[in-house]
Amino acid sequence: MKKLKLLFNVSEAALTAAVFVLVTALVPMDIILKLVSQSVINGNPCLYDALISVNVSTMWRYVVPFVLFYVLYIQKYDLNSAIVIRRKNVRNVWINSQINMVVAAGFFSAYITVVTLTAGYLMTGKVYNWDEKFSKAFMATGDIVQNRPSLWLFIIAFVIEAFAILYVSGTLMMIMWWLTNNQWAGFLAALAVSSFENMAYMGFLTYYYKLRGNIYMNGVQIWRNILYPLILCLAVSLVTTVIIRRKDFFR
Repeated sequence: MKKLKLLFNVSEAALTAAVFVLVTALVPMDIILKLVSQSVINGNPCLYDALISVNVSTMWRYVVPFVLFYVLYIQKYDLNSAIVIRRKNVRNVWINSQINMVVAAGFFSAYITVVTLTAGYLMTGKVYNWDEKFSKAFMATGDIVQNRPSLWLFIIAFVIEAFAILYVSGTLMMIMWWLTNNQWAGFLAALAVSSFENMAYMGFLTYYYKLRGNIYMNGVQIWRNILYPLILCLAVSLVTTVIIRRKDFFR
């Protein structure tokens, strides 16, 4: 909690408010555009569909860019030479930036989950309807879904995946910034990777583990939807901590 308060303290109130307003507005807007307005063609959606839609579409289109921009501002302060000289060594500087990234990703993934659950239920009016004809699941598969996935398992997978997307993208941004001494190079590189993987429907950094349409038949897969993103985050953290090099913070 102390670290979270510190993160918000170093950012301007206007920027913080803008990010929250945009994220809060864009999630229900995307649910309306992708699900509710298309219900006649694609079937009637429910809360489960809203979680899938936000995970597959809204996260990389809207949430990742705004959150990374916010984190960029925070990390710019943390990598200021006046702050850096207080650290014991270069690796401590990187570890501190990683802690900031974990806190930011954790907070925003939880916030996005709350917004999605609230907006998803209010916009669709149903928690679950995959066992009904003319539901989105029925229209996608041609049959009703016999085995209802656990809502709690669904939510856990959603939170973990949202965290992984934000953390991996943010760490990629930071390592590129660290290596190139250009903050915008890192920001654009992270967005490029996220956009490419999601537009190409392939990739192991921000796409492979997402909840998506195949969940109608397969349900939540523990390895793919929960364990893999956690292992990925750990691997990214370890690899980037090992490969960082000395950096001149006074240029």
